[in-house]
Amino acid sequence: MARCSLTARFAVAVFNVVVTVDPQAVLIGGSVSCEPALIPMIEDELNKNENWKDFKTDIKRCRYSANAGLIGAYYAWTTEAVAR
Repeated sequence: MARCSLTARFAVAVFNVVVTVDPQAVLIGGSVSCEPALIPMIEDELNKNENWKDFKTDIKRCRYSANAGLIGAYYAWTTEAVAR
């Protein structure tokens, strides 16, 4: 039950961002994106919202998923080290 509730909350958050910002796509990253069923579950929840069809936007998994933070930190560190 908690999993469904969390997915529904995720879907509400995605919907609110899409309606407010109108992005070309929503990217899900971090360790949560490693769950292959997450995006289909969010899409199922979004499809229950009758207003979603007016704002439907692609939801994608980030390329580097759980490693994005490490890659970003490495990039920042190397950029800062080179700048000195």
